[in-house]
Order: sequence, then structure tokens, then C-alpha cells
Amino acid sequence: MAADSPGPKTRCFIEVGDPHISKFLQERRGIRAVKVDAESRCNFFQNNVILTVTIYKVGRFSDHFVKEFRTDPANPKSSGFRVKNWQTYRECKSEQETTYYGVAFSEAEINGKLLRTVKARSNKSKPLKCGT
Repeated sequence: MAADSPGPKTRCFIEVGDPHISKFLQERRGIRAVKVDAESRCNFFQNNVILTVTIYKVGRFSDHFVKEFRTDPANPKSSGFRVKNWQTYRECKSEQETTYYGVAFSEAEINGKLLRTVKARSNKSKPLKCGT
């Protein structure tokens, strides 16, 4: 019966990088910041992708929102088999050790249908000397 299923079988997923202190921002812009990168990958061409990446910090009783960034679906870089969001960062205010993690999801048009992914989380959370 599975062979008779209508529509394409996609292998689409979100890959979320681990939080890190961005060497690029430090070297190019003089900013010390925690950063999380993510990619939306699919075996079908994705159009008008909105890839949302959110950084959270681990709290004693609950986790705290730090920063969120969404790609612009009108930008030509927001279409393709791979769409990247490498713009999500927050400047460090201190060198206090803080543990962060990233969460990402995307919405994309694939073969004329609007599809959404489930949320994905970064694999590793380790303390960084970056208080926000």
C-alpha cells in the first residue's frame, strides 16, 4: 500500500550547530558573541524558506530566550536544496559561564505545497564564557 501513496517522499531535515563563540564575528567585526548556525536540507528544491533559529540559555528553574532570527523568504538565498541561517547571535555582556542551546525549524514551499519541519535542537550544550 505504501507504494501507492500520493505525493513525493521528501528527506528534509534541519541541522542545528552547537552554540559557540563566533571567531568570524570576533575577527571581522570585533564582536564577542554566542552564535548558533542551522541549515534546512532537502532532496527537493525548497522555495521561500523561513528558517527560524532561536538561542536559549539554561536557567536554574527554567530556560531563557536569548535571541531569534528568521531568514527572509524573499531573499534568493532562501531557496535551494540547502538554505542556511548563520545570522543568529547575541553579543556577550560578560565572561560569566553560561550554557546555551539552539532550536530551529523551517517552513518552505516544496512542489507547490507549504511544508513545516519539526523543531530540532543542537546536540551539545556546554558552558561558554559569555554572559548575556
